[in-house]
Amino acid sequence: MVQERIRPRYVGLLNFISRIFALFVGFAFLTLVSRKLPVEIFGAWQYFSSVLTYFVIPASVINFWATREAGREKAVGRTTLQLSFFTSLASLSLFLVLANLNLFVRTEISNLVIYVFALWIVAYFVTTSAEAINYGLNPTLNGISSFVFEATKLFFGVLLVVVF
Repeated sequence: MVQERIRPRYVGLLNFISRIFALFVGFAFLTLVSRKLPVEIFGAWQYFSSVLTYFVIPASVINFWATREAGREKAVGRTTLQLSFFTSLASLSLFLVLANLNLFVRTEISNLVIYVFALWIVAYFVTTSAEAINYGLNPTLNGISSFVFEATKLFFGVLLVVVF
């Protein structure tokens, strides 16, 4: 059984520390971005970040069941990733249709910016599904990967926003 290999206190502590680290990195990243980007671009980033959350709601349902079934040692990896990918394409299509109808915002934001934000939908579905599968199998790796992701995000944020 999977439960014998998982040390709950260690996993809980690791995930807690990684989320506190993510909080500080997110604060630093947001401060960095808000000071360096023009007001229009920062506003568009904030607006689309909030709008896109509505299009990834189905991922939480998929991920719940993926974690649950992976923890029961059922082979759900391929099915979960395929379901997430195809569901993300449906969400992506809905987002692009609504964006092209100008139902979200009537501003001077280029279509390229909207398409870049739309790619986040597919990336979110696939990555969170992979994390959900991993939570059922080996949750320690998710805490470690959170540290790596946040450090990489801060590095590339500084590189792209400040330097370029």
